[in-house]
Amino acid sequence: MAGVSQEELAERLDVKQPYI
Repeated sequence: MAGVSQEELAERLDVKQPYI
């Protein structure tokens, strides 16, 4: 984790996988 909070990860995952 290069200083990325779970919220940012969730947003990135939402963008990469909007069907999740």
